Amino acid sequence: MSTGKEIARLDHDGYLSSITFSRDGLTLATASGDTARLWRVYPTAQSLVDAAKARAASCLTEAQRKQYFLPAAPPLWCVGRRLWPYRGDAWQAWAWIAANRQGEAPLPLPLPLPLPLPLPKAE
Repeated sequence: MSTGKEIARLDHDGYLSSITFSRDGLTLATASGDTARLWRVYPTAQSLVDAAKARAASCLTEAQRKQYFLPAAPPLWCVGRRLWPYRGDAWQAWAWIAANRQGEAPLPLPLPLPLPLPLPKAE
């Protein structure tokens, strides 16, 4: 459905002289003057989120999560990938329990379990 509403803006100097999509629709090529650029196209919001997760080198700390009004507990994907500050085995055990509570496929359980299992402290 076309609404005429701008949803994205490509950063180019001057006017675009050419624009085309790749055959698979996942890359957009643009040209302006003597500059050509390739842009990754994300067909769904979830594909954009998945790409961002894959590139993440670290996750937000508990203080940063609080600053942005996010829940104190980190997302399971941060813990599952052992991203800083959630690298330790205590976090892996916490994630295993949290995943089971949410009905998700469990992550590999680290043994031995560090007991008790409160929300661990970030590194």
